[in-house]
Amino acid sequence: MVVDAAERRFVLGELPVLLLGGAPLRGVLPELRVADGRVPVCEGWAVVARITLCVVDGPGDAGCVMPGALTAEEFPHLAEWCDAVERAGGAVVMSLDALPPAGQALDWDALLSGGSRGGFMPALTAS
Repeated sequence: MVVDAAERRFVLGELPVLLLGGAPLRGVLPELRVADGRVPVCEGWAVVARITLCVVDGPGDAGCVMPGALTAEEFPHLAEWCDAVERAGGAVVMSLDALPPAGQALDWDALLSGGSRGGFMPALTAS
């Protein structure tokens, strides 16, 4: 499944986060609830973070692909995000019913206490 560029957002923070709006993964990812400040790992899932293309790979046929940086303005932010994924060894992938409007502050408390689906996914790296 291909995720439209308008339905993905790369967020930098303590851990890199990939927000997916309206993604078909919503039905197959576990409900995301942070316990004791730790984001649960999505067993059997992985993320590939590249500047031109990002992939979320799950068990069986589950997964999606999305474009990376599409404009010169996006490039530096996505390069920094990809570096953060490499340093962290993965990213938090969160599937939402819909992405909040650009520029609107994210309600992390709601998103991390059952308002989204997903969790930490280790990065797949080239061997």
